[in-house]
Amino acid sequence: MKNNNISVTKPLQHAFDWTKYVLFENFDIGKWFIMGFCAWIAFLGESGGGGANFNSFRGGRGRKAHSLQNFWNFVIDHFLIIIIVTSVIIIIIILATLLVQWLSSRGKFMFLDCTVKNKAAVKDPWRQFKHLANSLFIFRVLFGLAFFILFVFVAFISFVIAWPDITGKIFSANAISSIIVGGTLFFILITATIIIQNILFDFIVPIMYKKNIAILKAIHIFKNDLLAENVKSFILFYLMKILVFIAIGILVIAAYCLTCCIACCLFAIPYLGTVILLPVIMFKRCYSIFFLEQFGDEWVFITKPSCEIVTANQQQPTDQSP
Repeated sequence: MKNNNISVTKPLQHAFDWTKYVLFENFDIGKWFIMGFCAWIAFLGESGGGGANFNSFRGGRGRKAHSLQNFWNFVIDHFLIIIIVTSVIIIIIILATLLVQWLSSRGKFMFLDCTVKNKAAVKDPWRQFKHLANSLFIFRVLFGLAFFILFVFVAFISFVIAWPDITGKIFSANAISSIIVGGTLFFILITATIIIQNILFDFIVPIMYKKNIAILKAIHIFKNDLLAENVKSFILFYLMKILVFIAIGILVIAAYCLTCCIACCLFAIPYLGTVILLPVIMFKRCYSIFFLEQFGDEWVFITKPSCEIVTANQQQPTDQSP
């Protein structure tokens, strides 16, 4: 159903009001830490990073060749051990990745529930949304597998195109074509992945939560009932989202500078950084659900922002009759 009254700015104000009410009205530090924990679980493995400095090796060609020969001999002599150790490391990485995906899938619904209900809770949402989280987790695993297969396929195509130059040890038209084709395909693949992931967490998860349905049904509803005739509105939503979070990014950088990078150190601490940035994270979560609410009463997650109710009650004249 097409809706011509969709705004991308009104949900910003509603998201700001609700975030302010939930986190700052009757401020409770315990509530912050509990909600921060749910948010930390929800975005586990999706942020952060680190750097490493790699030293360059210097030396003559003969020295390098000798080192390479020694390395190759070591590989041949310990081939079985290397294969076993490498396999164990790969298995550990895969299991750790799956664990993080499983936890964050559960956390998505926990944090959404805390945000919508203005309630700091872990135990009940953890159990209540188990089936929804499992559905999301399976989809994310399959999606990640599909991304990996496509990534390898693109790399293979680039390698095949560049093969004549590789064997000839030259850099000519084949190598240039490989870079252009591979770069374009990688850009398309990564861009599509980012878009799908954002839609998944901004809209599919709230639809699953609201309707209590599995992910494939939620995707069907989003595609046919919401997106089909409102593509322009969703494009504008993401353009506005980009602008808003560029502004937030500038403010965060300013905080780094004003605190002589102390803020940067605090934000980088797991969990604590999430607690400090909780207003930003909740605002981001609220923006998409208030945007969804414009599509009809069936998409109302928060019946009436409590902050507006409180304000309205405070503005009512008191009874002065004797």
